Amino acid sequence: MSVGCINCGTPARSLGPLPDSNLFAGRALPDTLPGGELYRCPQCRLGFRHPRLPKARLDALYAAGSEASWTWEASDRTDWMLAAQTLRDLLPGPARVLDIGCFDGTFLASLGPDVEKCGIEIMPSAAQSARTKGIRVVAADFAGLAPAPAAYDAITAFDVIEHVEDPLAFLSLLASALRPGGVIVISTGNLDAWSWALMRSSYWYCAIPEHISFLSESWFRHATKTLGLTLERVVRYPHEKAPLRRRMFETAANFTYLMAPSAIAALRRRGVGNISRDLAPELNGDYPPGWLTARDHLIVTIAARPPSSPA
Repeated sequence: MSVGCINCGTPARSLGPLPDSNLFAGRALPDTLPGGELYRCPQCRLGFRHPRLPKARLDALYAAGSEASWTWEASDRTDWMLAAQTLRDLLPGPARVLDIGCFDGTFLASLGPDVEKCGIEIMPSAAQSARTKGIRVVAADFAGLAPAPAAYDAITAFDVIEHVEDPLAFLSLLASALRPGGVIVISTGNLDAWSWALMRSSYWYCAIPEHISFLSESWFRHATKTLGLTLERVVRYPHEKAPLRRRMFETAANFTYLMAPSAIAALRRRGVGNISRDLAPELNGDYPPGWLTARDHLIVTIAARPPSSPA
């Protein structure tokens, strides 16, 4: 069956099946969510899950999610620290910053007093927590940006774009909400990472059911060129920093899963490894091991201006 790319319509290529799951946003579900398949477009390089749940069902699942899934200290997030430095470098004076998926407002609260802090958050309890930190929650969904064009000096979106059905339309909407000279800072998984290229659809990051779109530096270069924007900066980093011993363990676990998944299933039945107590037993053996120490994430800075013409 031919599946057209969500962004450009080009027939996409399957990279393999994705595992089913009964977990979503940190909460165990009574039913199993079908994994579908991982596809990648040869033209714009977008990766995506197909088929996927309707947006209304996804929104309901997010609204009922566990707050613990996205609760972080600012010092624990490499992308937050990189973004904060970027904003200090590019916006030295007073600025209005919007964080998409701001959760409880921890990142925004870490910025200086000169920053007017705005957020978008779908989880009602998290949005209320953000308000107690002085964050102005302007909408529950990024579609709420539409009535307020050219309103922000910077827009950030950490671990958000992989949850979006149409990333190109999302990026275009963010650009329309920027003031002249403004910037967009986005962090997400990197489909071009060697670890992901090795594991393909058996990679931990694309097994998470709420992840439906998968980005990369090559996609961002294509998307910014299409939209007349400038990709200013790309930084690659691991989701978690860890000692060499843990990095070696996760690498070995993933190679074992790739070569002999039944061996991983047997070890899990014996209680070896990091096993989710909420993941249904019949799914656990088929679920890939984590590789949070791989350098498989990126953070990009995008300017709302076309690339400079060659001299």
